[in-house]
Amino acid sequence: MFTLCASRQNPEENRNCFRDWIESKKYLELIGWTLGGVAIVLLPFLLPQRQRPIPYQIVSTGDVITVIRDPQLNNPAVEESITATGLILYSLLLPLVIQILFGWFVRGSRADAHRTWCAYMTAVSATFCVTEVLKRHVGRLRPNTYALCGWDDALQQCAGTHHGDEYRKSFPSGHASGTFCGWALLACYLWNAANTGHRSTLAWRVWTSFSLLPLCVACYVASSRLVDNYHFVGDVVAGAVIGCFNAVVFTNIHFSSRPLESIPDLKKKDDESFIEEKECVEIREP
Repeated sequence: MFTLCASRQNPEENRNCFRDWIESKKYLELIGWTLGGVAIVLLPFLLPQRQRPIPYQIVSTGDVITVIRDPQLNNPAVEESITATGLILYSLLLPLVIQILFGWFVRGSRADAHRTWCAYMTAVSATFCVTEVLKRHVGRLRPNTYALCGWDDALQQCAGTHHGDEYRKSFPSGHASGTFCGWALLACYLWNAANTGHRSTLAWRVWTSFSLLPLCVACYVASSRLVDNYHFVGDVVAGAVIGCFNAVVFTNIHFSSRPLESIPDLKKKDDESFIEEKECVEIREP
């Protein structure tokens, strides 16, 4: 039987908690945040892409005409270390699964699965929306623009159409914003799991340090965009700021700010607040 709670008065006679969850209308919140997130993701595609001119210079020496390219945009196009599919799997889905499993089995708060899904849907959707809107509005050329667009010196224009307008979407880095959003959500969750009432203990210092480790994964993914010549440093920094900002904001929105108590107490409080239970009143005959 799928359960989300346990009766505090009569555990043996508790109804199916999944049915209680349905009756509490909490599923509407999941559906609402999910559909809202999808809508937010689709909104930027209504905006046009800014068409910045590709810079080049013509030098004429007698009868010889030479086209000089901008060296900042003339880096080679190499295979991406982290593809878009890899970004979704390792930087968004993986931290989501880890956080749900940690909340369920370690913190003993089954209601955290509900909050985690809502937090990820809103934070990731907002991050993608802001990133894509800026990409289309700014239209900054990538460091490998000439290679991606198939630049032809003779025609003095782009001849390739395989990558579309992707070479015009350098700022900000979508990989950096996405990976920092996903792993920062997990880092914030683990940080909040520490008992703030024991900050003087070694265990607290070790745990809070451990909770920052997910950000190392985000740093690796973001730095790969510099190695692969897909972004400038400013693009990656801007993406990281966007992702971390949304992660912190939506963690505070969906998770109450309170220290971790003992696991049984925390589980009891969370589940009781998550599913509104009916109080049973026993009527005795005089």
